[in-house]
Amino acid sequence: MILMLLGHWIKVGLLHEQHMFYETSYYNFLLFLLCTPVQIFGGRHFYYKSYKILKAGALDMNVLIALSTTIAYVYSIALLVSMEVFMWEVCPMTFFDVPVMLLMFVSLGKWLENIAKQNTAEALTKLMSLKVKESVLVSLGEKNQILKECVINTDLVQAGDVLKVRNLRQII
Repeated sequence: MILMLLGHWIKVGLLHEQHMFYETSYYNFLLFLLCTPVQIFGGRHFYYKSYKILKAGALDMNVLIALSTTIAYVYSIALLVSMEVFMWEVCPMTFFDVPVMLLMFVSLGKWLENIAKQNTAEALTKLMSLKVKESVLVSLGEKNQILKECVINTDLVQAGDVLKVRNLRQII
């Protein structure tokens, strides 16, 4: 991504008016060279998932990402080729930066989502370790006076049981 941003700086300064072939600028060729490995290696996960989902007859976000990055990449290549074949006077705007940025932002979002899931799982594990292991089961008389107290395992507590909560103790 940094190289792509550097490419935009180079376009404005050094390579803007220099052409490699008939009208293909060094800038567009540089963007093509930088985008191709990202499209192939950075997008392979999305292509693999998309293939499996399409094979199952469904659609999801991976299909959308693979489709959009491929369209932008192929369209930009088609522009470069047609510019050479038809000898256009003006170099049109290519979209080689779109697949790179899209793949980077989606991958960053998935990475942050995985970190959040890990932190949530750890927090739930810690919360479950705070569970009370023993409870005090109370038998009440006719006027709600305590007749008997019995310490039992918390897993044995059922709906309708009357429990005694002592000061500074946790509730189930």
